[in-house]
Amino acid sequence: SISILAASLFIGLFGVNGQWISIVVTSLVLFLAGEAIPKTFGVTYPMQVSSAVAPLLLLISRLEFPIVAALEKTPGLILKKLDQRKTRETDVLMEDEFKHLIDAGSREGVVDESQKELIKTIFESGDRPVTDIMIPRVEMFCLALDMPASDIVREVVRGRYERVPVYREDRDDIIGILFARDLLNDTLRRGESASIEKLLARPYFVPESKTINGLLHAFQEKSIQIAIVVDEYGGVSGLVTLEDILEHLFEEAYGDDDAANCECDVLDANTIIVPGKMSIEQVNELLQASLPQDEFDTIGGFVLHLFGKMPERGEKIHCEDYHFRIESVGKTRILKIRIEKEKQAPSEADE
Repeated sequence: SISILAASLFIGLFGVNGQWISIVVTSLVLFLAGEAIPKTFGVTYPMQVSSAVAPLLLLISRLEFPIVAALEKTPGLILKKLDQRKTRETDVLMEDEFKHLIDAGSREGVVDESQKELIKTIFESGDRPVTDIMIPRVEMFCLALDMPASDIVREVVRGRYERVPVYREDRDDIIGILFARDLLNDTLRRGESASIEKLLARPYFVPESKTINGLLHAFQEKSIQIAIVVDEYGGVSGLVTLEDILEHLFEEAYGDDDAANCECDVLDANTIIVPGKMSIEQVNELLQASLPQDEFDTIGGFVLHLFGKMPERGEKIHCEDYHFRIESVGKTRILKIRIEKEKQAPSEADE
């Protein structure tokens, strides 16, 4: 509006050339009045200028707040509604597009076959539930809240744990996650603490149906590295860490035969010693067997079912063509099992 008034004034005084004079004069006045002079005063007398204009700016801010808030929130609400409807579709679309890009790269020689299989395996294994990779409840290292601080420090240091679940009454009552760095820093700064409760981080609980990919995204969004897995009744089933997820993804991608072999002792072609936590699928691959995989996840669970009780070290049992001998047990689980395939009697034709 100032430019229009100035242009009208100078055109009236100087004719057609007045518009150019108006541009020069208006620019100079705006620069001096709107930039140079206010900034010079502000820099020279900062406290006086701030004190003088602060009440006016505060009043304007309060008057404009309802309008500004409405303008800020309205687009956000609309975008949030649209995002909720399209998130799942977008995720699937992005995954499919990425797979197509990998296929195209493989055809053109940019991505070799091993890299292609690696990426596809990671996508596929990510849809499995977290129960496939979690540390079972019986194997979880937890601390009781009422333990003496000195005992807690000793256990954490001895086990070299970075994150430890802490419970109040029992393992179904986990109230927080204790970080080793926080515990040690507090101990060094204040000596032996009376209670660790103030050091606990809020636990993150996930259902057994949570997928590995879903949990990995949650870890990224919340900047955490550990989750407690609970069943439908709220009981603790186990825990999963970021390390467990990464280890699982790369084992799946590169093949877990090496992992299976390094966990067991192969005595001969028909005899192996395996940990109770080894999956029945891995045992079947090692022995070319067909032990049932549908009802049991681990060989320890299967053998425990065969005994019908917690067996003792040295006990044996026979099933199908295999002899199972307990090599070692814990309080509530089988640690190691010796599996021996029954030797087949020679047939009459062989004789």
